[in-house]
Amino acid sequence: MKLSRFLKKRGRIALIFSFLLVILPSLSYPTAGLRNAGALILPSNANNLSAAVIDSANGFAYFGTSEGVVPAMILKIRLTDLTLAATLPLNPGEFSVGAAVMDSNGFAYFGIRAPSFPPVSPGSVVKVRLSDFARVGTLNLTNVPGGAYIQSAVIDSHNGLAYFGGDGIIARVRLSDFALNGTLTLPPPANGGLTSAIIDPGNGFAYFGVASTPGVVVRVNLSSFTLAGLLTLNLSEAGLT
Repeated sequence: MKLSRFLKKRGRIALIFSFLLVILPSLSYPTAGLRNAGALILPSNANNLSAAVIDSANGFAYFGTSEGVVPAMILKIRLTDLTLAATLPLNPGEFSVGAAVMDSNGFAYFGIRAPSFPPVSPGSVVKVRLSDFARVGTLNLTNVPGGAYIQSAVIDSHNGLAYFGGDGIIARVRLSDFALNGTLTLPPPANGGLTSAIIDPGNGFAYFGVASTPGVVVRVNLSSFTLAGLLTLNLSEAGLT
């Protein structure tokens, strides 16, 4: 009899403990977890977002699309109510927005990737004035080998320069007159697509990730615009996007 009561009591304790294991995580979820705060259904011709930049001060985000044979576009999203505020269609042949950066003077710069391989048109950088969401300039990268495949970018606002990563090259753009200010051709194994980038302006370096197997990280000295090092990762660490 005593053993029976003990087993029943232990069973009740186990049941309560199991209940707490299920309930407690859900009770703490709103403060400890991530929640979906909203969603915006985009037009059918904007179903592949391939680049983005945010203007926190004015409450907008800008997304570039990649649509294959259809010219890409740039979407302006109002953040306060998560609505599509405007769209800016690009020109025929401007296949994909591969990268985006924004300066402190109210302009955004979008790296444009050309379609197909080999490319049927050069890559370019499109300058957009954000105050009226208007295209105000285009810098064609016709004479930049690998410039047709812009897929990453960083900006050095203090020195007025932006860096766009292509296929084994980095194009430096001077923002004051929106002109090409040099190119850096990378050696193997970093001569593939530069599909990610980050900048350390305080120490004067930028880092580009290569979409290769294994992945490679490229370190660039910004003051001299020279290669400062290559880091080859493990074989399973591939495609740094």
